[in-house]
Amino acid sequence: MTARSGQFDSMLATEVSQLWGGPHRQLAPVVLVEREKQVKEKVERRTDSGKTITSDVTRTVIDQQAVQLASSRLDVDLRLQYRQKGLLWYDTYTVRFNGRYTVQNPDSVARPLVAEAVVPVQGRPLR
Repeated sequence: MTARSGQFDSMLATEVSQLWGGPHRQLAPVVLVEREKQVKEKVERRTDSGKTITSDVTRTVIDQQAVQLASSRLDVDLRLQYRQKGLLWYDTYTVRFNGRYTVQNPDSVARPLVAEAVVPVQGRPLR
């Protein structure tokens, strides 16, 4: 019976993940400060006569740089739920997660900050 259970464990573990979810890893959000920056570039264009004219063009782009989190306050409610698949029992969990993060603008002037966090259940970034 032990050999048979061990043989089916990996197959059943995959099914358990599909039914009730697989391993989760909650990462801290990434915070970026946005700064406008002037960029000079050469632009070539052709005239109607076929001559190439090169001119300097200045345009504004948004530069992003990572900012470290100053602090975090996390609240996690983790509850064990045993689930049976076949003859085997698996440890599954329900999780409630609440996170509050603090960042500080690294510049002396007001700048936009963009935060991105990935929620493991949906796997989509939140902005």
